[in-house]
Amino acid sequence: MPHTPTPPAHALEPAPPSTPRYPAHAAPSWGAPIPGATPRQRLAVRSLEHHALHLGVELLCERRRIRRGRRDPRRLLALQREYGRALVSAQVARVALHRTAVAS
Repeated sequence: MPHTPTPPAHALEPAPPSTPRYPAHAAPSWGAPIPGATPRQRLAVRSLEHHALHLGVELLCERRRIRRGRRDPRRLLALQREYGRALVSAQVARVALHRTAVAS
């Protein structure tokens, strides 16, 4: 019968619960309705999300161009930076709007 090694002591202890960056109620998913928000606020958040989505598609197309040999690394870096900023601003806007809607 083969010998199975004993796991280290720390592997036998229960893992600590993971703490998400935002509680589940404070970080709604994209496109989800935000109760208590005005139509103008919802439109602002949706337009930020749409802009980030559009940049993501552009980034994928640019990566495909690079794979096919038409390289422009400066454009790729600029798109990556802009996409990252757009993602962050869309998520920050959604979380902030959700928190103010829940608080009121």
